Amino acid sequence: MDISQISALFAPVIGTQNMITGERLALRNTGYCAASYDGGVLLTPGSAQDVSKICWLAAEHGLAIVPQGGLTGLVQGTATAPGQVALSLEKMTRILELDPVQGIITAEAGVTLQQVIDAAEPLGLAPGVDLPSRGSCTLGGLASTNAGGIQAIRYGMARDNILGLEAVLADGTILDLNNTLLKNNAGYDLKQLFIGSEGTLGIITKLTLRLHSRPSSVQTALIGCAGTEDLFQVLASARKAFGGSL
Repeated sequence: MDISQISALFAPVIGTQNMITGERLALRNTGYCAASYDGGVLLTPGSAQDVSKICWLAAEHGLAIVPQGGLTGLVQGTATAPGQVALSLEKMTRILELDPVQGIITAEAGVTLQQVIDAAEPLGLAPGVDLPSRGSCTLGGLASTNAGGIQAIRYGMARDNILGLEAVLADGTILDLNNTLLKNNAGYDLKQLFIGSEGTLGIITKLTLRLHSRPSSVQTALIGCAGTEDLFQVLASARKAFGGSL
């Protein structure tokens, strides 16, 4: 299918206001992947229901969907080709719940990491995952790539900080795998299949993150090591000395 056919297919379902093609698309920043918009069509749904309709239609007509977050990845994961459709959740930017007692935040997948940081900071809280691209990377991209970031030694990777999520499958089925409990042993943990899957199993539309108490202070040390073995010894010693505060 060419661009005009793809546009005609999706317009009646999600509206032309949720589609970007032509010059409007050419003027957008492609991020770190120059081929992000080579498919010629970008869909920007406003809800999980819209994503469901898009996935169902795409499956019916054999169209490939390439989910896109903040376009900050360095592995060309957002590249599209003619006949493929790019999908961005940039309009799904609502923070749905922020509970300082439980230490959780639930938000749509288009919310940026910086938005979470800003919302949690007045409460003395912070997300466990932090990246230099925090101002543009989205929660959906963070989850689908299992991002690690600069605090992984202390708080773990993205999957260690995600309590639950909502995802849309290729046939349009919406899976509600969201959870707000820190202590939850209720059977299979299906959300883990989607974390790190790069959008190959479904499109993450909502997720719940753990929040942690912000440290009262941060101290940084620069240590010179003669070799790799010395580096490992320094890390082991630091872990023993500082425990969970490293």
